[in-house]
Amino acid sequence: MSHKGKSHTERGLSEVQKEQRQANDHQLKIYFQKYDRFWRLHKLISLRHLLLNRDEVGASIRLAYEGNGAVDEQYVYGNLTNGILADATSELAMLCEDYFGLLRFTREPFFFVKKTISYSAGRITTLPKSLSDPTDESLHKLFFIPTSDITTAIFANADLATANASVEMLREQIGFLQRSHRIAVDFYQKHKDFHVQYKHGLKLALYGLHGSIPPEEVERRKKELSAPLFSFENKPVDQLGSGSAMFIPDIRFAPVRNNIGRLHKDLDLLHIQFLYDIDINELIAIAKRIVKLNNILISNRMSLIENEHRDRLRFLILESDSDVLQSHAYEFDIPPGYQKPTIFNYQIE
Repeated sequence: MSHKGKSHTERGLSEVQKEQRQANDHQLKIYFQKYDRFWRLHKLISLRHLLLNRDEVGASIRLAYEGNGAVDEQYVYGNLTNGILADATSELAMLCEDYFGLLRFTREPFFFVKKTISYSAGRITTLPKSLSDPTDESLHKLFFIPTSDITTAIFANADLATANASVEMLREQIGFLQRSHRIAVDFYQKHKDFHVQYKHGLKLALYGLHGSIPPEEVERRKKELSAPLFSFENKPVDQLGSGSAMFIPDIRFAPVRNNIGRLHKDLDLLHIQFLYDIDINELIAIAKRIVKLNNILISNRMSLIENEHRDRLRFLILESDSDVLQSHAYEFDIPPGYQKPTIFNYQIE
């Protein structure tokens, strides 16, 4: 994540390295002027709009087929609904991947462009402990928040009661960061396999288990925006990720029954893997949390650049433990006796 080779501090950089770092920051600012941190959230909101208007979507599909397509109520509240929710689940998984990538690359002092534009997907999906389960100290570094000794020194300018209250409030806000980060990590770990199935396309089982939906389930789906999701799988059950799975070949069919061990060993036995009810409103609530984390991460990195030549600290942090899109801003002068943090103070293992 940091410059390869010898560990660098701002004072230890050569003139060439200083210019390289400045060029890096300049390009980083341009990047975030063009990058839309809200796009995937807006995509999820758009998908909810489709679910709320499924009958109209079904009518549009029938029109596209010029009356020759069999798009009935079963299809609209079955396959179409399942496909939209599969898209939404995958979209949120990709938002998690974006977030994990930004956590890694925004602190890059020299090669932000190179790392951000050409990273390998495997590096993002395999989370080190410092990202999957960060300590309080790691969270300060991850989100470009000054260390607790600096913030405590800042608060010490107030009376004792106010100082203690401020320290406690910031500690609570760090806890909000921890919880939202944990929600993002947990969602991704649970749903990343399904995201891979969605990208595959041929692995989506949009007809579900039985091919038709009972009338009472159709009526429920008309009122609610959730459904279970299904995908085809061939891995042994003990190697599958989250959710549940079941074999679907008819073992009464002798060629399957007689060869089930070999089929299983050869990864040639068809399974259905399923996730329990996926609700678009719950996906949007998680996406709002992640967008807030991204906003804090990007804003705090930009503040580090913008205040580079000032003895001034400004950083955002979560204001509450909710999905409301609001943050709390702190802005202070560097307390006497403390060095202003640079990008090199925010490197993580």
